[in-house]
Amino acid sequence: METIQSFITFFISLLIIMDPLGNLPFFLMFTERNTPSEKSKMAAISSFTACLILVLFCLTGDFILRFFCISLPTFQLAGGFIFFIYALQMLRLIPSGLKTSSEEEKEGIEKENVAMVPLATPLLAGPGAITIVLAW
Repeated sequence: METIQSFITFFISLLIIMDPLGNLPFFLMFTERNTPSEKSKMAAISSFTACLILVLFCLTGDFILRFFCISLPTFQLAGGFIFFIYALQMLRLIPSGLKTSSEEEKEGIEKENVAMVPLATPLLAGPGAITIVLAW
């Protein structure tokens, strides 16, 4: 019973962090010039890629952490600290200072396939989802 409860908690946490409904506007924005069949293909590819990334981290995450001599609590603490800094920056409403040229903006609009980057990673299989997979 405890295993089932842990599994349910894991999937609910993962669903909340991945936030598929919250990422829907990004998907629509990135694929506004695509046909419906291309959109469904991109959605399938990005979902599959995000799952593959998370499974990969689930299988190799412990090895990666041990290789870099990082304990799981340290990893969780660092991740929490990073999220805290981002939250403070969002509350203060400070502009990022990031500057883009008109060529970069045009290239971003004309990009044909956005299924893997930015949809699969970092939007779906981002740092929060990877942390949850590693912690489980």
